[in-house]
Amino acid sequence: MRNLRILVVDPHLDGAESLTTLLGLWGHEARIATDGSSALGEVRSFRPDLVLAETDLADMDGTELVSRIAAACEDRKPPLLAGMSVAHDPDDRHYRAELAFDYQFGKPLNLAFLNRVLQFHRDRLGQPSEPFPRRILPTNHPEGARCSGV
Repeated sequence: MRNLRILVVDPHLDGAESLTTLLGLWGHEARIATDGSSALGEVRSFRPDLVLAETDLADMDGTELVSRIAAACEDRKPPLLAGMSVAHDPDDRHYRAELAFDYQFGKPLNLAFLNRVLQFHRDRLGQPSEPFPRRILPTNHPEGARCSGV
């Protein structure tokens, strides 16, 4: 069993660097892209198992990023896509973009929940696709505050 290849897409370089360092400590190989265009290049060259992306980038929103990643992976299965966002207003365009992702994480990230999702998918690499048991956790839930499956 190998660890995951994860692409972190976040325009806030300090946060992206901290997250990739943590992912590395967990044994995963992680790279950073700070905008949608560079993320698409990394998807083609790095071939990540998971893309963990901010849903509102300067050059494209989450919905466009998801569709362009799918198009870039026409010869293979696209990576799992997890969005990160602060806003959760149903009338907000960021919220609508979140719906395109396989997973959605609120910021700040619940690292314990993120680690469980990563372990679930790492353990199933090479096996038939099976989604992580999705559940929506209330923001006051001690274990999953601000984290939810879509």
